[in-house]
Amino acid sequence: MNKTKRIIAAVLIALICIGCMGAFSGCSKASRLIGTWQLKDVKTEYITFKKGGTGEIGSLGYRDAEKIKWSVKGDKLTLRFIDDNDYDYDGSNEKITYTISKLSKNELTLRSRGETVTLVRKQSKKLDSTSRKLVGRWATESYYDYAWEFLDDGTGVMYDDYYFEYPNMVFEWKYDGKTLKLESIDYYSDGETMSISLKINGDKATAEYDGYTYELTRQK
Repeated sequence: MNKTKRIIAAVLIALICIGCMGAFSGCSKASRLIGTWQLKDVKTEYITFKKGGTGEIGSLGYRDAEKIKWSVKGDKLTLRFIDDNDYDYDGSNEKITYTISKLSKNELTLRSRGETVTLVRKQSKKLDSTSRKLVGRWATESYYDYAWEFLDDGTGVMYDDYYFEYPNMVFEWKYDGKTLKLESIDYYSDGETMSISLKINGDKATAEYDGYTYELTRQK
């Protein structure tokens, strides 16, 4: 290959890379799906597409997410549910094919059997050092056990039990070092807000809400 051809080839490769990483339109549909997407209207429901064609469908706060295998051909997205042993179910109810009608950087629209589903890409949030002190699992140790899980993307789950098994509320949270603000994003109590006085001292915290005081311990 002469010098001129090498220069042209290098420019074409650079343009392809820029188109894929910057404009997003140059990537294949499969690679553009990689990541976690949430239902636009119900943020607690999500689907995660992983490299290699695996993933999961679940609800924030629940541990029993459904494992899936996925593939894309043209504008068709096929999901197949699998069990814990990576066994593919062959039943017609366990395989769903969607038509991808829209796929941008942050929005995905799927159609199947006359129904349209719109999802948005889950965005990570940059937490400051004060907020990061709260990230993790916390629980009370009183007769009425409660537990909280604060995720580093600014969402969290309140549980009715010490074992983090029975979600009571899914929320978005903000903490300024004195006040913890929660806004529910789950289906049943969407929009409900709570403002809690909260002081953190290492792995211990004291919360005051509605006239009650709760002592919390970080769970390892």
